[in-house]
Amino acid sequence: MSDIQVIFGKNVVKYRKLRGYTQEQFSERIGIDVSTLSNIERGISLPQPANLNKIIEVLDVRPHMMFTESDFDSESIHEDLHRRIDLIEQDKEKTEILYNIVKVLT
Repeated sequence: MSDIQVIFGKNVVKYRKLRGYTQEQFSERIGIDVSTLSNIERGISLPQPANLNKIIEVLDVRPHMMFTESDFDSESIHEDLHRRIDLIEQDKEKTEILYNIVKVLT
């Protein structure tokens, strides 16, 4: 295993979970077997170039983010937070809950 494979695999797991995908859902979206995805996530292998593009597209990240080791990526967290807020705003009850949480935090 190369370091780049391990870093890439960890980032696939991180962003897949941030987007709310199970391994089954994600592997279906990108068109690979769950076992292949598992090998990628464990750093055993890298995806084929076409699948690499699909992974980046479905995870909606910039390519460099997949090859960078970082526990905190403020840019992707900021983007993900806005995406989630947009979803929450469609539900009045969830909007009120979120507002109350933000009031407590600030």
